[in-house]
Amino acid sequence: MTNGTAARVQRVVWDIVLTVILLIATFVILLVAVFFDLFAVAFTDYCPAGCNSGAGVAVIFTVWICSAVVAVVGTIFSLVRLVRRRRAWWFALATLLLVIIGSIAAFWLYASIIGY
Repeated sequence: MTNGTAARVQRVVWDIVLTVILLIATFVILLVAVFFDLFAVAFTDYCPAGCNSGAGVAVIFTVWICSAVVAVVGTIFSLVRLVRRRRAWWFALATLLLVIIGSIAAFWLYASIIGY
């Protein structure tokens, strides 16, 4: 008998550890992508003929902002799930994959706009 209160769900330690590792990896990959994209943007002065460096820089900065928003929202959702004692590792994994896909897409779009 539970005295009118709901039974508390037991925390799963591996879920907490995996979620934290995936979220840290998300922000590390985001910072590494920003670092490499910043170097790509830094050398747009030597843009070959027919390229549009302004559009390339706009793509990079737009994807940076979107990736940062995805990382923060995914972190918030993961932490809320952990506080509510629900499985959260798949939110953190989805956040990591979205940041990776966004980073690859940003560099690919930048390279196609610049003409490399």
